[in-house]
Amino acid sequence: MKNIIAFLSLAVFLFSCSKKMNAPEPSRQVSEMKIDVDKVTDSYDLSQDISSDVKIVPLETNENCLIGNIFKIIYTNQTYYILDKLSNQILLFDDKGKFVSKLNRSGPGPQEYVKIDEFVVVGEDIWISDNASKRIICYNKDYSMVESVGMKDFWVYGMAYNAPYIHMVNNWIPSGAKNHQVCIYNIHNKKKHYSKPFNPLDTDIFHRGIKQQIAYAENSSLFIISYNDTIFRMEGEKITPVYTYAFSKRFNNGQRKLNEKESPDNIKGIIGLYQTSKSVIILYPDRKRTRFAIYNKAEKQCHVYINIKDVSLGNMSIFPDYMDQEAIISIKEPSSLLYLNNEEHFLEKIDSNNPKKEQLSSIISNLKEESNPIIFHYTFKKDSKL
Repeated sequence: MKNIIAFLSLAVFLFSCSKKMNAPEPSRQVSEMKIDVDKVTDSYDLSQDISSDVKIVPLETNENCLIGNIFKIIYTNQTYYILDKLSNQILLFDDKGKFVSKLNRSGPGPQEYVKIDEFVVVGEDIWISDNASKRIICYNKDYSMVESVGMKDFWVYGMAYNAPYIHMVNNWIPSGAKNHQVCIYNIHNKKKHYSKPFNPLDTDIFHRGIKQQIAYAENSSLFIISYNDTIFRMEGEKITPVYTYAFSKRFNNGQRKLNEKESPDNIKGIIGLYQTSKSVIILYPDRKRTRFAIYNKAEKQCHVYINIKDVSLGNMSIFPDYMDQEAIISIKEPSSLLYLNNEEHFLEKIDSNNPKKEQLSSIISNLKEESNPIIFHYTFKKDSKL
C-alpha cells in the first residue's frame, strides 16, 4: 500500500512539473493598452528622439548583389544582414553600403536549404529557418553548415536571439498538427523547449498576415499570435503575459471565417510589433491604412499616429524595418525617393543648413530604378521619449 501511495505521489509530482514546462508563467501585472481608433494624431516626429547624425547608406548595386524584395534586415557586427526572399538569399553590406558577401546555398543537398523563411545572427553565424525542409540551420562566416536542427510539426514565422536562446514563434497551425506556438532552442546544450502560451487556435479561421511578429530588446522578446489580444514576453525560457491591447472600436471579434470577405473597416488586431527600452510600438490596419500605436511603458499610455516622420528631412515618412533599444532603420526604395523628390518636393523642405540635404540630393541625382534600396539608420538619444 505504501508503495502504491509513493508511486501515485511521484506521478502527480511529475505531471505538475510537465504542466509547468508547457504553460506560460503567470504574470503579476498585465498592462492594458487602450487604443482609441478615433483619436489619431497626424504624425509622430522622430527627429526629437534621434541624434542629428543620421546615417544615409545607399547599398551598392552590381550584378552580384541585386536586391529583389527585402523581408528582414538586421544590423550587427557593423554589418547590414538583408534577407531577400525573392532571390532566396541573405546579403551582407558593411556600414558604408559596400557589398561584402552573401549566403546563397539553396538546393536539394543536405548542406543546403530549400527556402529561407526567417533568420537571426549569432556572433558571426547565421541561423535560418527553412520550413520546407522542417529545419533550422546554422551557417558559419564561410557559409558552411555547422548545425541542422529538425523542427517537425513547427513552422517558424518569427525569430529572435536572446543568448543563449533562439526564440521562435509560429503563426499557422494546420488542421491535425500539434498546436505548439513557441519553440525555444538553447544553442549551448542543444535542447528545444516547446510551449503553448495561448489557447488552441480554431483551425478554420483565416490566417492573418503579420509583418513583424516578434520584437527583441533588453534581453527579452515580445511576441504576438494572430487573433489573440495578448502580448507575451520571452526571457530565456520564461514566457509571461505582459500586455493586452483593447481597441475602442472593433467591427468584429478579430476572427474571420474562410468564406468571409475582407472588410476595409475591419480592425482585426496587430500586424506588426516593435519595442525599445521605453516603448512598445504596434501596427494595425484601419480602413486600408496602417496606424502606429505607441505605448509608453512608464506612463502606461497609448497614443495613435497616422505615421512616423522625420521632420528634419522634409517630413519624410519613416517605416521601422528594424528597431531595437539603440536604433531604428528604415529602407527606402529608389522609386519612393524619386517620387518624394518629384511629387512632394521634400528636398526643398529640408533646412539649407542641414548637411544631409546635399548628401540626399547627390544620392537622388544618381538613382536609377534598378538601384538597390537606401538605408536610413537613426540612433536614439539617451533622453529619447521613444
